[in-house]
Amino acid sequence: MSMIKFSELEQVNVVSRSLGAIRDAHMRLDDLENVSATPAILASRIQLCNVLLQEISGIRKQFRRDLQGRHLEQSSAGSHVARHH
Repeated sequence: MSMIKFSELEQVNVVSRSLGAIRDAHMRLDDLENVSATPAILASRIQLCNVLLQEISGIRKQFRRDLQGRHLEQSSAGSHVARHH
């Protein structure tokens, strides 16, 4: 069994918070679906869509950093092994 690093737990928390924000924004958008399109309602919809885009972008960046970090770990582990053989 491998140990989970603190940074990995932090990454999970970041993604979990983002998914919660996405879920909340989506539910609020659903609530506004059958409401008349006043300027205030349209502004609210735009703000909620911006929240969705920001959170999705944040998750994507987090996954990219995670994958890059894993790639670097594998590369350094591979070069470490190669130097000792």
